[in-house]
Formats: sequence, C-alpha cells, structure tokens
Amino acid sequence: MGGIWGLSSSSALENLPVELRGLASGVLQQGYAVGYLLAAVINLTLVSSSVHTWRTLFWTGAGITFFAAVLRSCLPESAVFLRAKDIERAKGTNTSQKTKIFLRETKEMLKLHWKLCIYAVLLMTGFNFLSHGSQDVYPTYLETSKGFTTHDATIATIIGNC
Repeated sequence: MGGIWGLSSSSALENLPVELRGLASGVLQQGYAVGYLLAAVINLTLVSSSVHTWRTLFWTGAGITFFAAVLRSCLPESAVFLRAKDIERAKGTNTSQKTKIFLRETKEMLKLHWKLCIYAVLLMTGFNFLSHGSQDVYPTYLETSKGFTTHDATIATIIGNC
C-alpha cells in the first residue's frame, strides 16, 4: 500500500489495548510479504492471460491502493487523534511552530549523532540492495539462467515467499 501503510498501521495500533500492540505490529509488518505474495498470484493468474502483460499487474495494484485510500478517507479519525488535536488547539500550537521545533530538534540530533545517521543510511541502503536486488530480479534470473518458464518462475516465487 506504499504511502498509506505507515499511517494506517499506526491508526490501527493506537486503537488496540496496549498489551496487544506488540503482537499486532508484528502481524502488520508482514504486510510487505503478503503484498509480494499477492502480486505473484496476480502475476500468475491475470498477467499470463492478458495482452497488456506487466501493465495488468501495475493497474491491479494501483486499483487496490486507490480502493484502500478511498476506504481510509471514509473512516472517521481515531479518538486518540481527536484528543491530541484538542490538546494542541488548547495550547494554541500551530503547524509552523511544530515545524520549527522539529527542524531545531533534528539539527541538534544531527550535531550529536551524525555518525550514527550516516551508518543507518548506509545500513538501510545495503538492506535494500540485498532484498530488492535478490527478490525483484529472482524470477528473471530463473527464466534467463535456469530456463524456467514465466509460469514456473512465478510458482517458485510464490513458494519462496510462503
């Protein structure tokens, strides 16, 4: 779900009892794997029978995301969010003040922990290269190097994801 996943998951977690949030966040974290599995299944069923090839997968994913965004826009704000807004309104805090505070605190953090920030960026860059470099190209590797058909490469991807 891309850009709406983070906010949607935090909205879901803030409404759960505190003792269930750890377990629920672990379940929500699997959203990436489930999405990858769903994309592989769509690739296996829809793309192989469509003349639009990869565009079918793209537009199906875009449609699911659009549906989720419309659904989220129809839901009311959570009670926790509304209470926080009321507190901010009572304090008289506005967005530009919060932005200035955020920028000032970020600047202070970077002064103290700039080495850790560089390390974290390099570490996450490495993780992204390892995960996306392997799983995104894996079906192509199976087809070109191992002689798998597109169908068999997708089946292997589904099995590997499970």
